[in-house]
Amino acid sequence: MSEIRDTVATLESAGIFQGFEQQELERIAARGETIEFQQGAVLFRQGDRAEGFHIVLGGSVRIIKTLPHVGDEAMAFVQAGDFFGEMALIDDMPRSASAVAHEDCRVFILRKADFLDLTYSDPALGCKFLWALCRTFSRRLRETTDRFATLFAVSRAF
Repeated sequence: MSEIRDTVATLESAGIFQGFEQQELERIAARGETIEFQQGAVLFRQGDRAEGFHIVLGGSVRIIKTLPHVGDEAMAFVQAGDFFGEMALIDDMPRSASAVAHEDCRVFILRKADFLDLTYSDPALGCKFLWALCRTFSRRLRETTDRFATLFAVSRAF
């Protein structure tokens, strides 16, 4: 029970779960699992079958995209309270990037099957979770659009 309590505390600090009740977070925490990874361990590789959503409980994870003719590029560093891999809950596409433990870390993983089971068994919580995912997708799309606009503006200067 202590592990679920610790996980709930981190879920509370994760922006995606802002406004969720304690008991809702406990139900989510009970569906997932916590795994420890040593520095350098691969959580998943670009192109792998996407199976779950991850929240870093401690330590940090590096998100890497392999680009043709360029190699590996670090796209993000994810730290405690941050999350990644949320697209795996929605679509059946392969992983678009790799995730590697940047340092020793603990990660909460909610697999798609457990997310769907939660959504069907508790539709109100499932709907709330889906809206949180929609807000995340919207925010990230806006950030990407802004980055592209900046990139185009800079490239026209040359």
